[in-house]
Amino acid sequence: MEYLKIANWDTYQHYKKKNPRWVKLYLDTFNRPNWVGLDDKSKFLMLICIGIGGVCDGKIPNCAKTLQKISHLRRKIDLKPLIDIGFLIPYSRDFIDREEQRKEEKEKTKQETNVENLTEEERFELAAMIQYRKDKERSLAS
Repeated sequence: MEYLKIANWDTYQHYKKKNPRWVKLYLDTFNRPNWVGLDDKSKFLMLICIGIGGVCDGKIPNCAKTLQKISHLRRKIDLKPLIDIGFLIPYSRDFIDREEQRKEEKEKTKQETNVENLTEEERFELAAMIQYRKDKERSLAS
């Protein structure tokens, strides 16, 4: 199944764990030109997508019928207006790779600044933990 990603998902999600009980929705969302220009059906669908995204780390199915079924909506939905305003963006393997690379670079920079104060033994342990985490993520991804 193909997916779409909610753009700037981090602004809606406070917790990094899956299945949060709530998501952030800033009140200024309702004054943004993109929101104001949407029809009421698309505005409601945007809120539904944010809710579903909370369970799937900002991803939603790129299938109107599936999304309609998941959200228990009676009428046919149209994702195009949300895609057109940039709220929903394609979620492809390239996108995943870019996100993972960005996270790794950020983590590496963070580690480099803290490593200077560690003993040789602590550096070895840190390197082993980092390698373990990478191996675990790779095994879960496959």
